[in-house]
Amino acid sequence: MKTTSPILKTSIVIIIIAGIIFFWVSMRQNDNRQDAKNGSGSSAVIDHKSGGLIELKSPLPGTRVSSPIVIKGTASGSWFYEGSFPVEVLDSNRAIIGKGIATSTFDWMTMGFIPFRASIVVKNKPLSGTAGSILLKRDNPSGDSTNDQAIEVPIIFN
Repeated sequence: MKTTSPILKTSIVIIIIAGIIFFWVSMRQNDNRQDAKNGSGSSAVIDHKSGGLIELKSPLPGTRVSSPIVIKGTASGSWFYEGSFPVEVLDSNRAIIGKGIATSTFDWMTMGFIPFRASIVVKNKPLSGTAGSILLKRDNPSGDSTNDQAIEVPIIFN
């Protein structure tokens, strides 16, 4: 009776483990995509002239917000670089009063829609009832301004 070599046994085990991991990751991504599509509550689809598209779950345009501002939604994969893109909070004079990073909540290496989340702390809180905005910026590691895209969402500070 022939015995199987240890290298062959090890190779088979590695292939089986890789298959299980691949299957688990794929199932998890499908669940997250389904959750993003079937998200509860309202959302606002915000389209940019140059083709960038974001579906914002919160805060919706015109919503009253308090610090920290939690931002949730889905964005096209082209908005992300290494799983994130920059976010700024502007006051009514367009001064930056908060900034942070929106991060993907799962695999960002796709051109499909990817859920994201950010939590931005506002410095020098404006007066209650004052208008401001959240600026979602497409990550542009090239520095080439022709690749810049941004979507501005009006908000009201509590």
